[in-house]
Amino acid sequence: MGPSIIVLILAGAIVGGATVLGAPVFAVPVVIVLLAIWGALTVGRRVLGRERRREPIRFGPEDRATLVPSPSPHERAANRRRSAQDARG
Repeated sequence: MGPSIIVLILAGAIVGGATVLGAPVFAVPVVIVLLAIWGALTVGRRVLGRERRREPIRFGPEDRATLVPSPSPHERAANRRRSAQDARG
């Protein structure tokens, strides 16, 4: 990121200096425009990279065998009682 910004600043200084002799003030708007374009391209690349369609997650028989089953209503009630007792101290 650092070297590309330096290149953009140098390009803006050269273009601004060449536009009007003795007026490097024009380099600042050129650098701002170049940085805006560079930033838009960078953000665009990131956004497009994230929006690629990924394959859906598929669970096989081995995966299903390792999933933890949900607790039964009796186990849930026991867990709630245990939590309430732990909260009381």
